Amino acid sequence: DVVVQNLLDMSRLESGNLKLNWDYVDLKELIQNSLRKVKQFYGEKETRIFVSGDLPLFYLDYVLMEQSIENIVRNAFLYTPEMSPLDISVELEDKFVVLT
Repeated sequence: DVVVQNLLDMSRLESGNLKLNWDYVDLKELIQNSLRKVKQFYGEKETRIFVSGDLPLFYLDYVLMEQSIENIVRNAFLYTPEMSPLDISVELEDKFVVLT
């Protein structure tokens, strides 16, 4: 079960027993892959992805970030009205990336 695996990963991360696999990642690609995985289990939903054109590559753990985004998208699929579109936006604000 995804929820159980996520809880185990968070426990390992907090205890220092989870080795992070850092790499440079295209955030738009990561979001598209996360969305595709969620759609495999929950079906189609109108989705729109808006990504700022000036995003750099991000240095992060791909698998853990993908799991985080999948959790958010899964909740959106489950708890928004069926006909409501899902908009995902990624922008740089100062030195931070904002995922909405």
